[in-house]
Formats: sequence, structure tokens, C-alpha cells
Amino acid sequence: MPWKESNVTTERMKFFLSSVFGGQPIGLNEVDDDLWLVSFMDYDLGYYDLKEREFAVIDTAFLT
Repeated sequence: MPWKESNVTTERMKFFLSSVFGGQPIGLNEVDDDLWLVSFMDYDLGYYDLKEREFAVIDTAFLT
């Protein structure tokens, strides 16, 4: 599902990812209670913690 201006918005969350992803499809998969895996194409970018409202980057996202 594409988001304009890189604001990721669902019924449960809203956060800014990056302007480079503006209008591009971003994947969101809930991997645990309120912990979401954020992906772009075949790359896992990081995790968004809904409770803490923090995004943690996966350091090796583009090394695979």
C-alpha cells in the first residue's frame, strides 16, 4: 500500500519514514503485539514499536 509524503498511516499508527519512500509501497507486518516489521521491496528496514512510538533500523537491511 503506497503512502504519499512518506507518512505511514493506519488505524493504529502514524509515523514518518523517509522522503525517499514517498508514494512507494511499504510493507507492514505485525510480528508481535504492537511490534511491526517495516519492509520495502525485498528488504526489511526495521521495526516500529507502537507502544514506544519508536522505529529501530535493521543495520544490515541492504547487505543481504
